[in-house]
Amino acid sequence: AARMVVGELERLGRLGAPVVLRTPPGVDATGWAAIVHLASPRSGGPFIVVDGTSGSEHDLDSWQNPERSPLALADGGTLCLLDAAALPLEIQEHVSRSLSRHGEAAVRGSVTHASLVASLRAPLAELVEQGRLEKGLARFLGSAEVALPTLAERAEDIRALCLDALARSGLEKDGRPMGLDTSALRLLSEHEWPGNDHELEDVIARATRAASGSVLTASDLGAAGFSPLVSQAASVTPIPVVTRRRMRARRPPRSR
Repeated sequence: AARMVVGELERLGRLGAPVVLRTPPGVDATGWAAIVHLASPRSGGPFIVVDGTSGSEHDLDSWQNPERSPLALADGGTLCLLDAAALPLEIQEHVSRSLSRHGEAAVRGSVTHASLVASLRAPLAELVEQGRLEKGLARFLGSAEVALPTLAERAEDIRALCLDALARSGLEKDGRPMGLDTSALRLLSEHEWPGNDHELEDVIARATRAASGSVLTASDLGAAGFSPLVSQAASVTPIPVVTRRRMRARRPPRSR
């Protein structure tokens, strides 16, 4: 699932058009947006990330500043809006008008001005209908919408994400990265991760604080209160009634 999404994001990045990332709760869209940027003609430019949920990004005056606004900082590169619908509508309108104006004035083939990647928690049309997404920004974003996979759909990423989180947590705790025991990895791989990446990072952070050694173990996860949530469908395969009948029918006859 991850490889398929990466391929699509690289294709859209090469086109240089705006991209929408449909982001499940708990999934960090920054790395996925970076894939679009690195594949684009603007890969040599800046990659500016704005968290739409942050109150510090809700000041229209700062967005209109010709030198320090995110639009100015992203000039020649890519502007990534995380949770774009969380920004005030007046800022959303300013972004769409500014980028549309720059696009109309740009010379054909030019890679000046910023490209846009926006992460959203719901479909464009639904957010517009709810009044959470400005219509002009929705039109500017267009139809290039990619649904990001959940962590359960890309279980092959769990080991790398754990090691990355352990490296950061271990450096904060003891000044060195921590390792990952195979028993702990097995437990983590069995979990459904309804909270996705953010839940995994939280579990690793809690388990790191509970760990006494330099390698995270299953015992450390248990001490941190973690136990894998496994779906009934994934863990149990019921035997059909017809199979039971066949099994009884094939019993050997009693000896006389």
